Amino acid sequence: MRFTYKHLILGVILALATGPAYAAGALLEMVAGAGSDPTVLVKRGGKSLQLKKGAALESGDELITDRAGAVDIRLEDKSLLRVGSNSSYRLEENSSTHQFIHRLISGIVRVLVPKGEKAAAMKLEVRTAEGTIGVRGTEFVVIRNGSATELKGLE
Repeated sequence: MRFTYKHLILGVILALATGPAYAAGALLEMVAGAGSDPTVLVKRGGKSLQLKKGAALESGDELITDRAGAVDIRLEDKSLLRVGSNSSYRLEENSSTHQFIHRLISGIVRVLVPKGEKAAAMKLEVRTAEGTIGVRGTEFVVIRNGSATELKGLE
């Protein structure tokens, strides 16, 4: 059997298709907290891992903060999400649009979406069990407590 570039391309496609689904452009910018030992965990593939600054997130990751912890997530479009203490947040990627789906399971997330043409083209959505909040070029806070969701526009 003769090796051709078709075999090489097929191998690369298979390797990419079977690898983990990284949410391209979603990095932990800061893991912070009020206490001396804040904890931010990620549930990934049935395992819980402690996160560090600069970690790349994968589609399906669920971030969990303790009462002393918080985490900043910087997206490729320069949007910033701060997941507050005692919160649970999941990052997903829509496979057809390659845009992020942000799910606030419980707690609080503060979102800053930059203004400008690039931001106007990309709508950032935060979903909760009660509904979806979609915005462009603004700053807002979503609080989920039990079965209630509260939205506060800051700008």
